[in-house]
Amino acid sequence: MANVLRKCLLSPMQKGYCTTSPIFSTLPRPPPFTIQWNGYTSESALSFSKSRQTNKKGAQRSESLLNSLKGYGFNETHIKKLVKKNTNVLQCRAETNFKPKLEWFIENGFTGTILTDLISLNPYIITWSLDFKLKPIFLLLKQFLDTSEKIVTAVKRSGCWLSNNNTLEQNIQYLIGEGVPVKRISYLLTAQPRAMLQSRYRIAYAVKTVKDTGLKPDAFRFIHLLRVVIQLTESKLKKKLEVFKSLGWSDEQLLNTIKNYPFCLSYSEENLRAKMEFYLNTMKFERAAVIARPVLMTLSVDKRIRPRYEVMNILGSKKLVKDGLKMIWVMEISEERFLKMYVTKHVDKVPGLLDMYCSIINERKKTDRAKQLAS
Repeated sequence: MANVLRKCLLSPMQKGYCTTSPIFSTLPRPPPFTIQWNGYTSESALSFSKSRQTNKKGAQRSESLLNSLKGYGFNETHIKKLVKKNTNVLQCRAETNFKPKLEWFIENGFTGTILTDLISLNPYIITWSLDFKLKPIFLLLKQFLDTSEKIVTAVKRSGCWLSNNNTLEQNIQYLIGEGVPVKRISYLLTAQPRAMLQSRYRIAYAVKTVKDTGLKPDAFRFIHLLRVVIQLTESKLKKKLEVFKSLGWSDEQLLNTIKNYPFCLSYSEENLRAKMEFYLNTMKFERAAVIARPVLMTLSVDKRIRPRYEVMNILGSKKLVKDGLKMIWVMEISEERFLKMYVTKHVDKVPGLLDMYCSIINERKKTDRAKQLAS
């Protein structure tokens, strides 16, 4: 297995990205794709739209569209979301552009909140051509996603990337040709549709990399690892693997980790090192014990490990837990089970235990929220 892992670290030019065509090795790497949102509310967007129109006809068009939205069940919240994300929507003609698209969606099962969520979450689709963009994309999605709700989820998570329906269709056919079952592709379309909208070069590279780990395309773990690897460049993937090795993983242990817990590769180097430091220095776990349970590297120190560690320390000091209790097991159990076994069970004997536990978690959430707002 060590040889297999080393093979994963070879450069793509040494291995070749694609098993079906060498042309992919000559394709350029795709530039990072960014989405820029407008900062308008519905009222300011309408004002903005009017300011750029030199006649009453254009202003009336915007008002007509907003009235039409309300007629199809869009409330003020929906309209604010829609206009904030794409003020160009106000330039659509209600009768000849907007209504035919909504009527087509309704005829194809997108009604009520499904319709309003679909449009407000991804307003770009209203500006697309009905015959040349919307119909081909949604009819393609309906082949692989069996409910309107799943299609809405895919549209929500894909953003404006979904406009490239040729790329989507080609990548679906490529994965089928590589042996990935349709049900796995359907999962990927809802879980991470942007992965399906990457260039063929990157898709082919990711498929070959995952195959080199020994996973079969029909395995569910294959698609999980694929969705992670697609998002990583070769250099970033190599760096992530090197971080694990520097923390004590052997080639074979690392191969086992990424096959069974592929989302370990989604965390930053800083995050991974902080987790290992907490386990070794604060909780006094043996390094070999952590490596043997790689699921620990997927858990949040601040939102899960630290709060539970504090609770168990308090219970231990009051002799309310058995000696020799395996703390690794305590960290892995579900939140519901942990609360039942170690928090609510002892609230009478340890006043304020639940409040203390919740305050640690909530304080971290507030910190994370503050960081998001500041960025």
